[in-house]
Amino acid sequence: MRIFGHEWTFRKNRNIKNFLEMEIDTDEEDLTLFLNAYAVYVVTSLISAIVSNSEFKVYTKDDKGDIVETRGRMWYKLNMKPNENQRGTAFIQEIVRKLLFGEVLVVEVNEDFFVADGYNVEEKTITGNKFTEVKKDNYTFRDKFKAGEVVYIKYGNDKAKFLLAGINDMYDELTNAAKDKYKRSAEEKGVLKISQAERNKPDFEEKMEKIINDRFKKYFSRGNHVLPLFEGYEYKSETAESTKKYSNEVTDMKELVGEALARAAQAYKVPVGLIRGDVAGIKDAYTMLLTNCIDPIAAMLSEGFTTAVFSEEEIIDGCEIVADTSNLKHVDIFDMAGSIDKLIASGFLSIDEVRLASGLKPLNEEWSKAHYMTLNYTTAQASVEAGKEVTGEDIDEGSEQE
Repeated sequence: MRIFGHEWTFRKNRNIKNFLEMEIDTDEEDLTLFLNAYAVYVVTSLISAIVSNSEFKVYTKDDKGDIVETRGRMWYKLNMKPNENQRGTAFIQEIVRKLLFGEVLVVEVNEDFFVADGYNVEEKTITGNKFTEVKKDNYTFRDKFKAGEVVYIKYGNDKAKFLLAGINDMYDELTNAAKDKYKRSAEEKGVLKISQAERNKPDFEEKMEKIINDRFKKYFSRGNHVLPLFEGYEYKSETAESTKKYSNEVTDMKELVGEALARAAQAYKVPVGLIRGDVAGIKDAYTMLLTNCIDPIAAMLSEGFTTAVFSEEEIIDGCEIVADTSNLKHVDIFDMAGSIDKLIASGFLSIDEVRLASGLKPLNEEWSKAHYMTLNYTTAQASVEAGKEVTGEDIDEGSEQE
């Protein structure tokens, strides 16, 4: 088994970096960026959180040459403590998040594993790529890593790439229009009535300029303010009349957020109902999530780790690292009692294997590790032979009686 020296590279293009890492000011920046960044964050956070709950199982050869599940240094690093500053769950979440944005690189330095925040690639078609200036936080590793020493995984999801790279252009006009309407509906509006006698006064222009530029300006710009007016002036606010319209604009904004979440969910193959919090059909939706989204990601991680850790010969012999997603569903052991009985009685699983799948600790006894099968299970040929024996015995008994 080779040393686990690998990095996962997350090389974001400029558009994606600006899209996800910019500081958003909803009064000045394009609201579309904020909505899509929020939607992508929600969906990718959900996916990474679910994948991080899976267990990375390591299968190697024992002294007899049999492939067995082992809990050694590799298992500890992947599931518990990859480095001094991270724990297993946060480590896997970081890997998945960066993978979902295009690609990820992981390296081993001094027996600790790190997810790279940045790197440069020297592309070598024949001899394999080399990774230089690999960065983690504010630190740059001096080592130059070869392709065979790193785990480097690319996320081949064209829909997600399209979302991250070009979705802004699709909804710019609609979002900007909603933003402008939202701002206008929240503004103070009113009518200022001036009597004829006041308009005929010689100092009217001067007084009017002072009222508009001084008193009304302060009145509109402060949360709580009194507007003093002279006799002959009457101000009537029309803001209350636009309350209904304002509420409609808020609804428009909510719909835009919902649309952004739906687009991000569909791009990453996540059922939209899970993002919106729909209760109806949640079990089926979660099963679809595991099948269409989580399991493929787990398979990519399994392949990436396996090929980086084991040699070709070891992999052919059966050595591998598997991101096990079988425990991602909550199991009610009382509801599953009949199924558990069938799994054990048919010899499909041992008692310890069933306990692990149910979220319980194995007993680690010889009898709990053994596989059992009831006499109800047999081969078709055995059934035929048994039938012949019974028929023959009946004939013999009948002949003796005669």
